Amino acid sequence: MEVIKKYGLLGANIAYSFSPNLHNRMFQLNGIDGFYSLIDIPREEFSLDVLTEYVRSFSGFNVTIPYKEAILGFLDEVDERARKIGAVNTVVSEDGKWIGYNTDYDGFMFLFNQLDLREKRNATILGAGGAAKMVYQALMDLGFDDISVVSRSRNCDETYFKKARCINYTSLELNRKPVDLLVNCTPLGMGSHIETMPVSRELLLHHDAVIDLIYNPPETMLMREASKIGIKVLGGLDMLIVQALEAESLWTGHSMNTEKNRLMLMGMFR
Repeated sequence: MEVIKKYGLLGANIAYSFSPNLHNRMFQLNGIDGFYSLIDIPREEFSLDVLTEYVRSFSGFNVTIPYKEAILGFLDEVDERARKIGAVNTVVSEDGKWIGYNTDYDGFMFLFNQLDLREKRNATILGAGGAAKMVYQALMDLGFDDISVVSRSRNCDETYFKKARCINYTSLELNRKPVDLLVNCTPLGMGSHIETMPVSRELLLHHDAVIDLIYNPPETMLMREASKIGIKVLGGLDMLIVQALEAESLWTGHSMNTEKNRLMLMGMFR
């Protein structure tokens, strides 16, 4: 009898997550004997010992807010791209070692390519955490040479965001200028912030496209307002699915048919 392998999502206050339903459906569709659950550890309890106890029998796990950067200190190995980004969202347990990867990058690239932007000059990233670092690296790789990183305190890691301007939201709203792409990497628009936008509607008027990494709800207030204005808008659901397929490929060694699986899985959220 084949043993069902365990996987999960590490984070704090993550009851909202679609990931268990998504991954368990993926396992079913692809004939994989696996089970996926939440690993919800409060910030004040997060430590190597606590995490080890939770995932002792796991073959791998994903990582979300607020541990994408903190997990780096617990890993035995980190692949080159994840190390460059400075954040990990996928961990493979292999021969007693934890190996970290960043499949969010793959998901974001898939999402970005759907925009078909004519210009790739300047961009604004809202947030300065692990997701923002991934987006910054992706935009640099795509050829954006004018990037602003926005945080509430202007306390972003300038040693990482070396070629970006680190500003606060007051500066962003005061210095409005035409921008090709706005990317929301904050939780504003989900959970208790569901009726909140990270920026004003007036600021959106100066943008050609918006990507909101939030996937629950599938359409945030930011996305709705941007759509009303008539600019290109994408949410994080496709990114969630594609990064999950890449993670499963790392865990299981199965080559996933991204487009076939994506289309089937999108039906879960309609």
